[in-house]
Amino acid sequence: MISNWPGGDDSIGVEDEPFWAAAAETGLPVCIHINLNSRTSRQKQRAATAAAFNSGSGTLYGGKRPNANAKAVAGLGGVFATVPSTIGQLIFTGVPERHPKLKIALIETGIGWIPHLLEQMDDRYWRNRSWGEIPISEPPSTYWYRNFGATFIVDRNGIENRHAVGIDNIMWSTDYPHHGNDWPYSRKTIADMMSHIPQGERAKIVAGNAVRTFNLNGN
Repeated sequence: MISNWPGGDDSIGVEDEPFWAAAAETGLPVCIHINLNSRTSRQKQRAATAAAFNSGSGTLYGGKRPNANAKAVAGLGGVFATVPSTIGQLIFTGVPERHPKLKIALIETGIGWIPHLLEQMDDRYWRNRSWGEIPISEPPSTYWYRNFGATFIVDRNGIENRHAVGIDNIMWSTDYPHHGNDWPYSRKTIADMMSHIPQGERAKIVAGNAVRTFNLNGN
């Protein structure tokens, strides 16, 4: 699990290359939970958030302290504000092109939005491939299906669009023991979302893909 770009900067760079190479060579999957920030940026964000919370001032919250519900909802925006950029930086700088065995798992990002991102990345690649000096030889979606996976807790839209996301790229998550988990109703959650899809697909989503990604069978 990494929380910042391996080189320590606020964006991807050549300093990260030894890390990607080592992860690919050893078969160690790289997990990214929502966002990647340098330690300096993360400390600044935490300090600003703490200051705003403790002061209880400002127009953003009408002069009131943000409550837990507001912060939880704001956290959802973090997925869409940061994860597409992370995927784009990795693919368009050629990381999976150079390291075809690299496995990257995006944690708690959901999956329903991914087909739209893939479509748009492929479109941008097609329009700019001749002059943009983009260091990849295939459409961006190719690398998604080969190198990436994502986890979700509840995502009915993602299940309905699972083939566009990639049956082999989806992993259901319990998130136990965090407050967002569905225990002790995990099986009910799975049945409510996935009872209508083929058993083989369901088996991959709830277990098989994780077993393969994280080499849980020891092979």
